[in-house]
Amino acid sequence: MSNKLVLALLFSISSLFANDVPTEKVQILAENLNNQGTLVRASGDVLIFSPTYYITAKEVIYNKKKKTLELFHDVNILKNNSLLSVSDYAFIDFKNDTRFAKPILLLDKKSNLWIKSLEARQEKDMQYFKSSTLSSCDCDSPLWSIDFSSGSFNSKEKVVDIYNSRLKLGSLPMFYLPWFRFSTNMQRRTGLLQPNFSYDKTEGFAYSQSLFIAPEKSWDLELTPQYRAKRGAGLYSVYRNVWQYSNLNFKSGYFKEQNSYKIANDINNISHYGYGIEYSNHKVLGTSNTQDGLFISLNNMNDIGYKSMEELSLDIDNTSNNIITSKVDYFYNTNNYFGSSEFRYFKDVKIDANQDTILQQLPKIKLHSYSKNIFDTSIMYSTNLTYINQTKKDGIKAQNYNISMPFSYSFTLFDEYINVKLQEQISSSYIKYDNTKIYKDATFTENKHIITVSTDLIKPYDEYLHTFNIQSTITMPNTVKEKGDIYFTEEDNSDLKEFALTKSKKNVNLSLNQSLFNKFNLKEIVNHKINQSIIYDENSEELGDLSNELAYNYLHGTLSNKIIYNHDTKMVISSSTELSYKKNNLFLKINHTDKTTAETVNLEVGNKFNRYYSIKYKENYNLDNHTSNIKEYSLDINKRCWGLNIKVANNLIAAPTSTNEAIKQEVVYLLFTMKPIGKFQQQYELNQK
Repeated sequence: MSNKLVLALLFSISSLFANDVPTEKVQILAENLNNQGTLVRASGDVLIFSPTYYITAKEVIYNKKKKTLELFHDVNILKNNSLLSVSDYAFIDFKNDTRFAKPILLLDKKSNLWIKSLEARQEKDMQYFKSSTLSSCDCDSPLWSIDFSSGSFNSKEKVVDIYNSRLKLGSLPMFYLPWFRFSTNMQRRTGLLQPNFSYDKTEGFAYSQSLFIAPEKSWDLELTPQYRAKRGAGLYSVYRNVWQYSNLNFKSGYFKEQNSYKIANDINNISHYGYGIEYSNHKVLGTSNTQDGLFISLNNMNDIGYKSMEELSLDIDNTSNNIITSKVDYFYNTNNYFGSSEFRYFKDVKIDANQDTILQQLPKIKLHSYSKNIFDTSIMYSTNLTYINQTKKDGIKAQNYNISMPFSYSFTLFDEYINVKLQEQISSSYIKYDNTKIYKDATFTENKHIITVSTDLIKPYDEYLHTFNIQSTITMPNTVKEKGDIYFTEEDNSDLKEFALTKSKKNVNLSLNQSLFNKFNLKEIVNHKINQSIIYDENSEELGDLSNELAYNYLHGTLSNKIIYNHDTKMVISSSTELSYKKNNLFLKINHTDKTTAETVNLEVGNKFNRYYSIKYKENYNLDNHTSNIKEYSLDINKRCWGLNIKVANNLIAAPTSTNEAIKQEVVYLLFTMKPIGKFQQQYELNQK
């Protein structure tokens, strides 16, 4: 045959993977093709392809009887359009689905992970390697790589096992692991998730890796053992289940400190444990004409250490509040009625004795009937019933019953330019005190006469729409009955402060709300709100706090301000100004709040540039005492095969110490991500107070 003639030989391989696999047709294209009995020799630029394989080589020998293929020089094998191998020599046994190659470079196109090995052997879906290197970075000079003496890759399960592994950054060895397993499959399935490593001088080397168990689509279980060399070890778990109308999430965990670490760092408990249950169901009893929902959140822990050590993470928990809340809420809604129940249980994890002084809400029940017409007239009425059971182990408890019935009548004047609403609201509260012989049960009933006059106007311009609403509400209350011990003001007995009621005062409330909109896309450009009340007390009158809000929405953000002015002190008692800006990859958010309690500035600014790099600065600064509760600088690099996050933080951190006080730390956090292998973290503690 001529060396320049390109010939094609089409033949069948009856058992490409196994004897029970259907016949697969394979085609060979080559510059030189020679058929010698049971052998087919091809040379030049040889191309072999089938539904499963795409192969190129310089020289090929095919044994038709044994169903074997031997390839020489510049051998490229692409299997299932995802797994590519490059080698100098390869031998394929189609009948038994085995393969041998040396030296070889294997690339998984989906994960970008490659393995370079002196030799490799394949048996069906398993690849075995010796004296190898793996990475997902550039092959010539990878930023990170792992050398290992032997290993395997399951191409079906996408799982890699390596032995005697040595992680290197560039050419610098970092640490050694005798055995290491990871998955390159990002799909939801049972297996090991990416591991997390970290190191700091206080806790030493730390390692955690989750076992993800997903036998069915509806539920899964995640088990995460955690080891901290100088501190201790623990196990955390997450169970998730999803049904048609509901889902469940259950978290639990346990961590035990080493005794030496506990003593050296003044840790209150040697063990930290807790759990959290989250359940929601948006169709418990509901039908096509009704709605209902059940929401459950149950949380418990022995101290804040459970929360702060739940996982190895660079996410900084700035919470210094040790109060945890459990709640159970249910609502049922129809076209005419709405009902709900709310259970709240609070626990202070600082000191067990504090639980005796926390007031629990077990439960709060609300019933509401939507507005209806009375005998087909324009008079509307509704009904509200509320029951609250407030209890605690020690101290005064109370049950509060409240009923209110508002009646209303609305009409317009002056060709619908003026809207008028007349309301009559009757409300009554009854408080039954428990666990006390000092205070008498209370009854308080009042009715309020309310008149509201308002107007809604809109005026179009060439490019804008101006909306204008002004409203005046006059409220005239009348106390019908007042009996027993009730806390209304600070002059009353403070023991009853937790069960306080509000006695309405005669007042006039004036409000204005106006906006300017873009006429073409109806986006709001400017909004202005102002609110002022006049309060009448017996023979005197006084101005309530004046509230003024102004917001300007521009192309790339918003500028807003809200001030509250007190007429008695002739001072602004609260002022909050916020500016937000976002254009392309640059964002800025700054807030200045000045209250009588504190003056603070919150700043968050960042930018993403050059596609891979992001910088961010965040601070919460108290101008009164010139201190920062939060201060963070961060740099994030996110490239194809690796990522790096560097964060310098000076924050208040919740800590499980014997004093239960939040501590202030100055820490440098490093998070290095080796895609798709896992993450390595390290933190350097600069200072702690």
